[in-house]
Amino acid sequence: MSQKIVILGAKGFIGSYLSKQFSKDSKYTVASYSSSDCNLLSVDSINQSLSKVTANDTLIITSTINRSTENSLNSMVKNISMADNLAKFLENHPVKQVIFLSSIDVYGINPIIPITERTLPNPNDYYSQSKLTSEFVLQKTCSKNNISLLVLRLLGIYGPGDEGKSIVNKLVKSAGEGKVTIYNGGKDKRDFVHVKDIYKIIEMVLKRKTNLTLNLSTGKSYSINFIVEIIKRNFSKQLIIDHLEKEGDDRIKETLFDNSLLKETFPDLKLTDLEDGINQYIGGFEADNGDNNISVNCDCGGDNDDN
Repeated sequence: MSQKIVILGAKGFIGSYLSKQFSKDSKYTVASYSSSDCNLLSVDSINQSLSKVTANDTLIITSTINRSTENSLNSMVKNISMADNLAKFLENHPVKQVIFLSSIDVYGINPIIPITERTLPNPNDYYSQSKLTSEFVLQKTCSKNNISLLVLRLLGIYGPGDEGKSIVNKLVKSAGEGKVTIYNGGKDKRDFVHVKDIYKIIEMVLKRKTNLTLNLSTGKSYSINFIVEIIKRNFSKQLIIDHLEKEGDDRIKETLFDNSLLKETFPDLKLTDLEDGINQYIGGFEADNGDNNISVNCDCGGDNDDN
């Protein structure tokens, strides 16, 4: 008998990728919902759409109003309401496990590095506060109802289908036009994870329930300049590098993670090397876009969460 997976946020970058990958495997039965199928702001819509969810199912929550769409009090209230409505549903319809995709933004813009799961959260805007509060809401309900909860705090996710969502996507599209715009000297350092590594982890969790909060990181940080150098090696044309200063950027400038807990929890997990991942990504991008003659300049502060 196949294992049932319920994915919320199925039209977004990550939700769409997970839906496609799990649907390819006969071991799983996948039920995917977008906001038009299941409105998480409506308890009635949730009860109606998820009426067939059982105690043996796994619920994967990728839905969110991301910061690039709206970062306001209104969006914060809506994000928390979605988590609260799901928590109310789980009170009466407990599942085997819940996987919630959160964000490393909960640590704020100036955390002490290296960052670990023991680093105190310090959200500095509406979006990061909504993620942290949503974690708390789900943790409280899952603990009360004996539901396993894995919170994955995500960072720079890239991969197939990330159009406009990732720094890598923006840089590659710009390179396809022959011009890349780099802000603040390109020295900001980030950790980047391929979307297929989220799939790998969730597949492991489906085989063995995991009740933890984990930072999904490689433990390595790379500057924007380093990524541009990798991209340049994949393009035969000469790239123009345009340097600009960006004022009012309230994103974290450098991320460095100690991912010991991730490796301890999933010792068989092999995360994608950044250079290998970008090379594969560009190959797929070229196949999908022909001559890559697409104009999008990079502000190097992108989001990767799903709507």
